[in-house]
Amino acid sequence: GRTYGDPAPTEAPDVTFEGLVDPDTPEVLDADFTFTYVDYEAGSPAGDYEIAADGTVTAQNYELDKIVNGTLHVLKKGITLTVKDQACKYGDPAPVEEAGIAKYDGLLDKDMEDGQPKEGVLEADLTYTYVDYEAGSPVGEYVINAEGTITSQNYELVKIIPGVLTVGKSVLVITAKDNTIVR
Repeated sequence: GRTYGDPAPTEAPDVTFEGLVDPDTPEVLDADFTFTYVDYEAGSPAGDYEIAADGTVTAQNYELDKIVNGTLHVLKKGITLTVKDQACKYGDPAPVEEAGIAKYDGLLDKDMEDGQPKEGVLEADLTYTYVDYEAGSPVGEYVINAEGTITSQNYELVKIIPGVLTVGKSVLVITAKDNTIVR
């Protein structure tokens, strides 16, 4: 099998010979075959493709009855979703930005645009949660988790790497009050 994005195999597929009489092995055959991966090239969608076989067999005790084509199975490519780190100040609510909060590793260059999957490459139904954080939580680091599903013809989600919400100190300004002295 292959994975989405892989080139077509350069080696011949494994073949079996049905009908050999024991103790004969394929070595008693003079076999000459060619194989074609029909409609498959690097970047072809995940799915099944025909392996067309053609050739001849000559042997003293055997004649070729038929050649049965095979199937090349092209599997979905595994991708990793990494939640991008976020930051806010003490007292602020967690950032609400969801677009662009995830980075996808493992996508083919042809399926990317401006660091994100091109439209139609995958459908993500994800929810982001900030573990143990709410406005007013102390300065520090909090985990950002992602949960959900990704649907794609050519990709499958194999791993999610959480991000980090860094809560920084709020800026404090001290201003002396104006005061008037009356005499």
